[in-house]
Amino acid sequence: MISRVIFFISFILTPHVINAATYYIREDGGNATQCTGLTDAPYTTGSENCAWNHPYEAIGVNGSSLYPQRITGGDTVIIKNGSYPMGYNKEIYDSEKCSANWAYNCYPSSLPSGTQDNPTRLLGENWNLGCNSMPELYGVEGVLRVLNLNESDYTEVQCLEITDHEACVNNANHSTRACYNAGFPVGDWAKEGMYVYNSTNVTLNNINIHGIANNGIKGSKLTDFKSNYLTLRANGIAGWNGTAASDNSSSGTLSFHHLLVEYNGCIESYPSKEPEECWAQQGGGYGDGFGLDATAGNWEFIDSAFKHNTSDGLDGLYLFAGSSMRIERVHSEGNAGSQVKVSGDKIWLLNSKLVGNCNFFSDNPITAVTEWDNAGDSCRAGGPPINLAMTRGSSTGHEAVVLNNTVVWESNYGLWLSESVGTCSGTEEVYVRNTIFQSENNKLNYIGVGCTGLTPDVDFIIAHNTYGSPCNGVASCSTDNPKLAQVDFEAEKFNLNLLEGSPAINNGLESNTRLAIGVIPDLDFYGNTRTDTDIGAHEYSITSENEENKGDILILGMTQKK
Repeated sequence: MISRVIFFISFILTPHVINAATYYIREDGGNATQCTGLTDAPYTTGSENCAWNHPYEAIGVNGSSLYPQRITGGDTVIIKNGSYPMGYNKEIYDSEKCSANWAYNCYPSSLPSGTQDNPTRLLGENWNLGCNSMPELYGVEGVLRVLNLNESDYTEVQCLEITDHEACVNNANHSTRACYNAGFPVGDWAKEGMYVYNSTNVTLNNINIHGIANNGIKGSKLTDFKSNYLTLRANGIAGWNGTAASDNSSSGTLSFHHLLVEYNGCIESYPSKEPEECWAQQGGGYGDGFGLDATAGNWEFIDSAFKHNTSDGLDGLYLFAGSSMRIERVHSEGNAGSQVKVSGDKIWLLNSKLVGNCNFFSDNPITAVTEWDNAGDSCRAGGPPINLAMTRGSSTGHEAVVLNNTVVWESNYGLWLSESVGTCSGTEEVYVRNTIFQSENNKLNYIGVGCTGLTPDVDFIIAHNTYGSPCNGVASCSTDNPKLAQVDFEAEKFNLNLLEGSPAINNGLESNTRLAIGVIPDLDFYGNTRTDTDIGAHEYSITSENEENKGDILILGMTQKK
């Protein structure tokens, strides 16, 4: 009897191993009545040992009994290279939830939750081989979501291209490119590329979401989210829209590495995949590259880029008490609002290049003529390249460090220290070190304070071509030309690397020096070791002087065409 009790207790306390299965999707597979999906082989008559032919055979259609989900938590689905229409498909997925009368409802079920040891995985076939090619999932007939991660815990999605094949935006306010939506068929467009809400421990790796008619990702209320090599490009409303529901507050660590966010608020042409008919809020659109709603959590954006979005590049202005924002080795350029606009109890802005050419879309041939308002959309809210909100309602006393950045701009202040829904308490602290500020004309101040009682602590800076006497009260300060490789607002060409003879070389506060909540970085924007510590994002050396002049911008492994 004792041995039976011991066995029973041992069984209860011992972690169970999930018998997870691996399923395969390929274009020449069969449906679930023809194939088991467990073998990576084409369908042939008389054999069930073959792959399925569509992701819906595995994932199912949301709320459908006719097209059920066949995988369970902890399973892996490997999608072979090919092109898969997601949504209504005549004579295949065309009944019940996929009826032509409501084809938009023919979207996939949520991935089933896995566990910490056995996550549910949806993978492109080259997910573990560098992901040099991806299967394409493209939305059709106005489908609400191409992928669905609603309440999907412990899930991984890797090596997928998510898009649609219609050059339109799902918004009737756009006079020339609004998607047709007056009756079936409506065309090959999708409302959201991915919906991810109320999910814990989601991982996205090597995901390219582009050309979606609304938002690339609608995502919020996340806990411990990770992404690496995520691209959000030319989605008609926004790249990442953080208003997925009424409660959008996230928690834990939300980590984005090698994130590329560009041309959101623009329509993507098809099949050429170029941005066009760009619009923003004055015309009834939106345009944030990455926009958050009111949220908690510790957010980090590292080795990433926010470029040419039609409103703010990164908008994290509404962070609750207890939250933080870390921006490190980020290139933000050509966004029509601020390049970075953030809040948080603790803010780190490190080793970043910020180009405040917020008039990029003015009189630009890719801009929608009717919808764009130069007065209201270009340099929206003044367009300061950096906007740090030092309050959020009752949350005051925020701390921020701005270390080793290079900032050039054409409107408003280079760095604006603001209040967001509340008044500063006088306990806020801002430290600025080793940063270059260069304005397009000498009528612009390099720093502005809209936070009551705040006096930022500034030292080891270069403030060139700025208004007034920027070095007053600053112990180590220069107004000399920092000799950046190229700053041309008229031609929209920028290379913020230092040239030989720059006064920034060897004149910064020494790396690894602790300063309040920050430390002077020991690596520069490119990951080069800082030796005698220069001012700015780039540590000068003869070999790195023209590192950015190769035609590509290299951000620690992420290459993006200029």
